[in-house]
Formats: sequence, C-alpha cells, structure tokens
Amino acid sequence: MINQQTNDIKISEVREPVISNSTYKELKELMRFRHFKRYYFELDYDWDKLDFLSIKFEKVYTLMIQDLSNFKKFLIKISE
Repeated sequence: MINQQTNDIKISEVREPVISNSTYKELKELMRFRHFKRYYFELDYDWDKLDFLSIKFEKVYTLMIQDLSNFKKFLIKISE
C-alpha cells in the first residue's frame, strides 16, 4: 500500500517502510532547501535559515539512524 501523502511504502507481510512518516516530514524541509539552493548562488546567505536547517539536520540524522536500525532489525527478523 502506498500512502500518497508521504510516499511511504508498506507491503503487508513483505516489508516495513524504511523511514517513518515523522522522518519523512522532517526530510521534506531539507529537500526543499537543497532544491532551492542548487542553482541559487549567492554570497549573502540567510544565516538564520541555515541555523534552522542545521538544527533540522541534527534531528533528521537521529531519526534516520533510528529508522535504519529498525529496518535492519526487521530484515534480520525476516531472514531468520
């Protein structure tokens, strides 16, 4: 089943989603910034926004580690 709001894929009795909905929501902010800045070269950055994104990144990093650990446990469980 695909959740259209989060692009989350969970296939019943086959596989769990790799990342959680909460992680996806946090990642969206970082993805938007990356796409915006990709072709936007400027020396006068919005440092407040960069500080905000740095905090977001730290939070997302922690969530990703947790999600990947959970997915690894799921893979180990199904391999047994």
